[in-house]
Amino acid sequence: MAHSYQKGQGVKCTVIFKDGDTGAYVDPTVVTFRTLNPNNVASAHVYGVDVNVIKDSVGHYHYIVTGNVAGTWYYRWDCTGTYTGASQRRFTICEPAWPLW
Repeated sequence: MAHSYQKGQGVKCTVIFKDGDTGAYVDPTVVTFRTLNPNNVASAHVYGVDVNVIKDSVGHYHYIVTGNVAGTWYYRWDCTGTYTGASQRRFTICEPAWPLW
């Protein structure tokens, strides 16, 4: 089941890249973070080009999505170059249950 957040809340999307043989944390040549919102609007963000794709340490990256559209969001981390792979997950953005004053 997807995690749920309130509309407008920042959602921290993380990924960890490891070498398949040694298990050591690795930095791929190109790291891309992609989203698909409930309105089927896609976006892509590349580490080193988009300052919002953050490298926390070797092999550890995150991106904070502002959930401004209610519904199910999908996100995917892709890596290419020295290491290749992908990881896809989802989360749900909900309208507030009562008015915010």
